[in-house]
Amino acid sequence: MFKKFSKIILSIVLFISFQNSAHAASLSISASSRNVIVGSNVTVTIKASDLAGTFNIKSSNSSVLSGGASNSWIENGSVTYSFKAKKTGSATVTVSTVDVSDFSTAGEYKASKSVTINVSEPVNYSKNNYLKSLSIEGAKLDFSKEKTSYSVNIEKGKNKITINGTADDSKAKVSGLGEKTLEEGDNYFEIKVTAENGSTRTYKINAILEEANPINVKIDDSEYRVIKKASLLEAKEGYKEDKVTIDGIEVPALKNEINNLTLIGLKDNEGNTVLAIYDNGNYEIYKELEIGNLKLLQLEFPKDLIKTNYEKDEITYNDEIINVYKMPEVKDLYFIYAMNLETGQKNVYRYDDKEKTIQRTIEYQEKETVDQDKIKDIVIKVGIIIGCAVLSFIVIIITMAVKIKKINQ
Repeated sequence: MFKKFSKIILSIVLFISFQNSAHAASLSISASSRNVIVGSNVTVTIKASDLAGTFNIKSSNSSVLSGGASNSWIENGSVTYSFKAKKTGSATVTVSTVDVSDFSTAGEYKASKSVTINVSEPVNYSKNNYLKSLSIEGAKLDFSKEKTSYSVNIEKGKNKITINGTADDSKAKVSGLGEKTLEEGDNYFEIKVTAENGSTRTYKINAILEEANPINVKIDDSEYRVIKKASLLEAKEGYKEDKVTIDGIEVPALKNEINNLTLIGLKDNEGNTVLAIYDNGNYEIYKELEIGNLKLLQLEFPKDLIKTNYEKDEITYNDEIINVYKMPEVKDLYFIYAMNLETGQKNVYRYDDKEKTIQRTIEYQEKETVDQDKIKDIVIKVGIIIGCAVLSFIVIIITMAVKIKKINQ
């Protein structure tokens, strides 16, 4: 009986002890790294469980490791502090209680915890990521290690080239060298140099393989070459891939079924790519205007819509030059003729340069139509009047001739 009672008492004591230990207050400190280099930061985390109050967080050697806080409030949670590594050595970061309460005992809690951090000089890895040499077998390339972009012409007939190069620093690594396969037109290659410290520098080469049958185009005194490689013609929203035949050669194109536009790619003499509207051998540089919520394609203003008292002018919108017509006596108000690229409809738009707003207008065209109708009405009426007058004159002549004849008889 006594043994049984003793076991019950022991179980109760163990249960109470377990409950108290499960909720016992604790304080801990940790660092994101115990070993750091000069100039870097290290994060120290203070964790207070079932505690609330003010704590001091201090470095034992602020000349080595600076940071910390005095009378910092922490309540049953974790708080982080950043310390700066200033010079080599070691420093101990200590958290100590100032006025802290223990939730589990409802009494005062006193303790301190520490972590030691070592600071060393950084390893002096080389940061040299330059090339010492760069060349292409069978082609001329004027290399300078500071210059990272090159354009090289490759004579037609070649379908491969070999790119050679060496790093300026023997500890650096170079990738992207070796034999390369070419296609007609532009061929882009990258040579990447990785320094010992991990920093990189990329040299870019555009190897332009001379086309066997180039298609040359001249637009507004500028010379272009039609892009014949589909991979160089970037996709455009609202357009699907298509093909057109120019000078007997099939070239990639973009087609929009709504506005019925066909676009091809052109390259100028400097390698810049532009889109052009292609229509049965006619070319026009594609200039998309985004004004307000409209996407427009500016078109040549129809002659029958140009009023005699309007002046031709140019304005700049988002760095794009727009051809406009304006009323001389009205400032900041212009007319643009353009196609709505989302609907394919062509309209006259009134643009307010002061408020930067644009609106489709039918007054411009309607007024022109009304004026033309009035002119037609006037012409018809004048014609009728003249016709009647001529007819009347003829009747009078005939009548007079008849009377004269009767008198003579």
